[in-house]
Amino acid sequence: YQFLYSDAQRTKLDKMARGVQKLGWKNMGMERNKKGYFVLSIAKVMRHNIQSITIWEDSMRALGNQYAVAYMGWDISHKDPTK
Repeated sequence: YQFLYSDAQRTKLDKMARGVQKLGWKNMGMERNKKGYFVLSIAKVMRHNIQSITIWEDSMRALGNQYAVAYMGWDISHKDPTK
């Protein structure tokens, strides 16, 4: 799964990327969107059902709040974050 975060300040997302890597997350990269905001993608191999992804989404939202960045949502990654 990939989880996406955004902010106008790249430094906040860089700090978040370093923090979550210590927790086993893979930094899948950062891009700038059309509105000029930076978007960070982090990923981890996981298995979920509808109930568990809802719980994870709540925790991912809280993680964004912890770093004062906007949580944008999740997607099923087609890239293997273990590589």
